[in-house]
Amino acid sequence: MSELHLAQIRRHLEASFLPHVDIDGAKQEHHQLSRAVAALSISERTGLSDNTSGKSVTDHALDGGIDGIAYAADRATLVLVQSKWTGVANTGIEQGDVLKFIQGVRQLINNDWHSFGGPIRDRRAEIEDILFQPGTRLELVVSTTGTSELAEHQKKALDEFCAQMNDATEIASWVYLNQERLYSSVAASRNAQIDLSVNLRNWGIYQEAGCIAYYGTASAQEVVKWYQEHGDLLFSRNIRGALVGTDINEAIMSTARTDSSRFWFFSNGITVISESFQQAPHVNQKSGNFSFRRASVVNGAQTVSSLTKAAATNPELLESADVFVRFVTLEDPDGEFARLVTRRTNTQNRVGGREFVALDPEQERLRMEFAVSGLRYAYRSGESVTDPAKGCDLTDATIALSCAYGVTEAVLAKREISRLWEDTSRAPYKALFNPSVSGSRLWAAVELMRGVDRALEEQREARDGRDRLVVVHGNRLMLWAVMKHLKLQAVQGSHNFTSPFTEERIRQTTFRAAELLVSLVSRHYPEAYPQPLFKNQTKCRDLGTRLLQELDSKKV
Repeated sequence: MSELHLAQIRRHLEASFLPHVDIDGAKQEHHQLSRAVAALSISERTGLSDNTSGKSVTDHALDGGIDGIAYAADRATLVLVQSKWTGVANTGIEQGDVLKFIQGVRQLINNDWHSFGGPIRDRRAEIEDILFQPGTRLELVVSTTGTSELAEHQKKALDEFCAQMNDATEIASWVYLNQERLYSSVAASRNAQIDLSVNLRNWGIYQEAGCIAYYGTASAQEVVKWYQEHGDLLFSRNIRGALVGTDINEAIMSTARTDSSRFWFFSNGITVISESFQQAPHVNQKSGNFSFRRASVVNGAQTVSSLTKAAATNPELLESADVFVRFVTLEDPDGEFARLVTRRTNTQNRVGGREFVALDPEQERLRMEFAVSGLRYAYRSGESVTDPAKGCDLTDATIALSCAYGVTEAVLAKREISRLWEDTSRAPYKALFNPSVSGSRLWAAVELMRGVDRALEEQREARDGRDRLVVVHGNRLMLWAVMKHLKLQAVQGSHNFTSPFTEERIRQTTFRAAELLVSLVSRHYPEAYPQPLFKNQTKCRDLGTRLLQELDSKKV
């Protein structure tokens, strides 16, 4: 069937993507089709339109092996594609092409632009802006219309690159799209169906206003099997795909691994829409086998993907895990009601660590101290401070106090601030917010943080390449060092909430810290990519010790 699939993929490329792809410099047909494969791959991994995907192709003589670049905003991921059209089904990607691709990605993320030209160079400002955003992830996509799997040495090269990037937290991954995966994407775009089979225990029916839903308990192993068989196509009608490395995912995986028998109680469950269903004979309320036609998970993608990831390392732990699932059956799963179900099940209020912070009386005390001095402190979700000169919010306060406290807390604020709000009864939260922290001291820390941020913005604009990334991603480590050097902890808060530091003193100290940190990273971590480097506790403690020593050795 591979030749037939190849012909069908080709027709789809010619009809849907080639009209939107710039074919300048691609005179040969296979070269044009390779660009269309890049567009199809971008569409499959991001959900962008055919038009936008086509315009995201970057194939050029000076592309560094990167044939397409696009941003998947729903999962904060920069998708980088290498593509190849082959008219012979049982072929694949050459080793040299994969290595060139990896090297090109390495240069791009290190902000090394000297060898790039064409469309990538034209999009420099956009790409830099994405790479400078905290939390941006990378996905390397190798795609080909051949049927061959990647060779082991190619997989090893991609694994090694991702391992280097994932030094402290998971920010890089790779995906291989061969003919089978590309054909599945083409079929999905033509409303091909996914049918899900499930055994529901203690199931029931809810019917109201012409809508029918079946609900019950499914085994986690069965849910994992859905994702293993269908991948991200399972979420084709969801507002977001399966996110990677988020706090929510980590919490779901942790629960699955440590308390799998009670997973049902801790999970919000999964919502699936489908066109129709069939019941197997001998169904009873205790247990029944169902098959749902044209099904798609519209809420719970993170539950599905996180269970799958947990199963990859500890499959035996999921034997006792159950999940609540409901299937909403609709005559038109692409219609308006389906869209309402998708949107509203994904936008209901969720209570997290930040919401529980609002119950801490220390927060209300700080708010009152700010208010007495004519300032505003917003610590409840939904509250904001529109004028920074007149106050701050909980996020500002948490970052400033974390960096004033220690390197470990500063790295947490950089990597996943929600960890600092997880438990208001113990550290690290209690180390930051306690009776010894006055409103005036908090305000001094926030004002110092803002001054450092303004100075670092100047440094960012004055630098280029990898040095610029160090300034961007090392901002919280430098803030910690500046606070320690200026001895913020020893400063008694002013009753009138005025900063004890002048803008020029903050600026000059920050400039010196930036100069020193760039030099330290170059000397001690020359191969490290800055984003994960500054999320690594051990390496940041080392860099922080060296930075503060050098900063203190020459008073500013």
